[in-house]
Amino acid sequence: MSKTFQLDFTDYEHYVEILKVLAHPMRLLIVQKLITIGSLNVSELQKSIYLPQSVVSQNLSKLKIPKIVSYERKVLVVYYRVIDKKLIEIIQALGLLKSFDIDEVK
Repeated sequence: MSKTFQLDFTDYEHYVEILKVLAHPMRLLIVQKLITIGSLNVSELQKSIYLPQSVVSQNLSKLKIPKIVSYERKVLVVYYRVIDKKLIEIIQALGLLKSFDIDEVK
C-alpha cells in the first residue's frame, strides 16, 4: 500500500519570493541599512549607500511587493523600514547584522 505525502506549498511560496528578491546585492544592502539604521526615506537611504536615487527607488519598489519593507507616507515623503522579525533573523544568520538586538524592532 502506497502512502502519498502531500505538502502545502503555499506557506513556502512566500518565503521563496522573499529569497528571490533578496538574492540581489543592492536589495540586500538596502535591507541591511534599513534594519541597522531604522526608518529612512529614499534620499537618506541613497546618501547612506552611495547609489543613485533612481536605483534605490527601483529596488525599494521590488522590496515592497513581497512586503520585505513596509512604508509610511508623511506628507510628500515616504519612509521605509523592515519590521518582519523572521526576515531580520535571516539577515542576521547571513552575518550581515553585527551586534544587532532584534528586540529593538517595533
